[in-house]
Amino acid sequence: MTTKPPAQNTRNPQPTDRQSPPPVQPLEQPLEQQSRQRPEPTSDQARAQTLAQEWIDSAIPAGSSRYYAILHADTDAREYLQLVTTLISIWSQLAFNSQEPEVTMRKTDWWRAELSGEHRAHPITQLLEPYLNKDPGLANHLLDILSGYADLLQFGSPSTDEANKLFHWSTGAVACLTLTGVENTVNNPVARAGVALSRFRCLRHLPDHINARLLCLPLTSLEANGLSPKQLQPGVEDPALDTFFKQQLQSLDKEMEATAAELLHAGTASRPLYIYLRSQQHLLRKIATKGARLLQPVARPSPLRNYFVAFKAARQHYRHN
Repeated sequence: MTTKPPAQNTRNPQPTDRQSPPPVQPLEQPLEQQSRQRPEPTSDQARAQTLAQEWIDSAIPAGSSRYYAILHADTDAREYLQLVTTLISIWSQLAFNSQEPEVTMRKTDWWRAELSGEHRAHPITQLLEPYLNKDPGLANHLLDILSGYADLLQFGSPSTDEANKLFHWSTGAVACLTLTGVENTVNNPVARAGVALSRFRCLRHLPDHINARLLCLPLTSLEANGLSPKQLQPGVEDPALDTFFKQQLQSLDKEMEATAAELLHAGTASRPLYIYLRSQQHLLRKIATKGARLLQPVARPSPLRNYFVAFKAARQHYRHN
C-alpha cells in the first residue's frame, strides 16, 4: 500500500526554477490519531511533546529523504523511528559542528548521564522513556552510538584503519540495528547498510568535516593512491583526487546495491532503511556522474526528487513483503 501525496501547500511556495514537491501529511498525524484513544496527556507531557516535535522537525525536515523513509514505516513504529533518528542527528551535529571540543565533551557527558539515569530531562528522551523501559538494552545501544561520536572529540579523526572501522560501526551499523530492532548476526545486511551509509556521509560532507578539522577517511586508502591529507582542501579541483573519490563512490555503490537486494526481502521493519539506502544511493550516483568532485559543495536533492525516489523504493519493497 503506497502513500498518496496530500493537497498542495500554497503558504510556502518553492522557488520558480524548481518544481514544488508533492506536499505530504505531517509524520505525526497518524500518532495523533492513535493518541485520541489514549488518556489525555498532562500539561508536562503536552509540553514535552511540543518541544520534542520541534527537535523532530529540525532533524527530519519535511521533504527530506529521512522524512519520506519514515513516512513509509509501519504506523506503530514511526514514533520510535522519529525519536531515535532525532537523537542520533543531535549527536552527529554536536560532534561534527564542534568549535569548542571541551564544551562539546561536557555535552556528551550530559547525554551519557541522561541515558544512564532514572530521570529524563530532555523532551526526546522523555518520550522515549516507554521504549527504554520496555527494552533494557536500548539505552546501551544508544550509548554505543553516542560513544562513537564522542570519540571524534576525544581522539580526533578516525584516520587509521582500525579507528575508521570502529567509527562507522558504532555510528552506522549500531545505529541501523537499533532503528530496525534487529539483532546483529554475521554478515547482517542491516549492519552493512549502516556502515555504507556512514561512509557515504563522510564522503558527501567532506568539505564540512575538513573545516571542522576532521577526516573520516583511512589514511591507507589515500597513501595507496599517492595522495596526502594536505591535498584535501575545500573547493580545490584536483584530477587525482577526483579519480580517487570516483573509485570510492563506485565501491560504495556496489556495496549499497548488494545490501539493498538483501534488505528487499528482510521484512517490513527494514522498509524505512531500504528506502533511505536507495535515496542515498541515488544521490551517490548523481555525484559520481558529475565528476565525483567531493571537495566542492554537494547540492541537496529537491524534495520532489526525494519523494519520487522514496515512492519507487517503497513500491519495490511492498511487492516483496
